[in-house]
Amino acid sequence: MATLAGRERVEDVTDEQLEGVIKRIVDDAVESATASPDIGAYDWWKILFALYPNSKLTHNKRSKDRAVLSREANQLFLPDDAEGPGRACTFCGQWCTTLWSKMTLPLFDSNRSLNTLPTGTAGWARVPGLPRGALGAPVRRVGHGGLGDGAHVRQPAG
Repeated sequence: MATLAGRERVEDVTDEQLEGVIKRIVDDAVESATASPDIGAYDWWKILFALYPNSKLTHNKRSKDRAVLSREANQLFLPDDAEGPGRACTFCGQWCTTLWSKMTLPLFDSNRSLNTLPTGTAGWARVPGLPRGALGAPVRRVGHGGLGDGAHVRQPAG
């Protein structure tokens, strides 16, 4: 993230630069998803497909409409809405309400695989990786060894 933002350290990335990083990632992913096989951007699609085989941006039956793909890609960067049932993030333990599935997590099994999710859930509880706006500062503190803190981290009742 720091490199894409033109900074040496992740904690130096401003919210505006974070938005620019998100825009670049989305634009590049959409470009690769709509590229014809005879140009370089298509090679990036193959890499994304290898990492995210179930993504709506890499699936063989994906839309070729840039607007549709941009909406899909932007969904990956939305902050946790703190609505609905919460649980601890599968990966860092912070409280969240966002669930991700095989469509959004890298290198997860295909949709044909069974029993890859925690029992009784529709996905993996996950804190957003690159939250927007006021949520960007906690993520940048990862450079100081933390996983973030602040009001965006909703704690369980009790």
